Amino acid sequence: MIPTIAAGHIIYAMSPQNPPVLRVADGGRVCFETCDCFTDQIQQSGDTFEQLDWYRINPSTSRFTSKAPSRATPCACISTASSWTSARCWRPCPARV
Repeated sequence: MIPTIAAGHIIYAMSPQNPPVLRVADGGRVCFETCDCFTDQIQQSGDTFEQLDWYRINPSTSRFTSKAPSRATPCACISTASSWTSARCWRPCPARV
């Protein structure tokens, strides 16, 4: 089973203060669940840009680190499936409550 970072682990600003949500073996594979650039706020054809929360734009699905001590630097992922094609795993963002 491939370790997964769920779409609920969203960040909106890259920072070294953002804690990793997963540690992965060096060379391991990770599945990132992602949201679209509007954090899935547009759900129906009648939804408009005026309704968007512009502070929730371009989310990133958190970050992870390698378990290997020599490569323990944090890695940030970008929330588009094409950015991490090596993971070969993509799921849509779960519905928000």
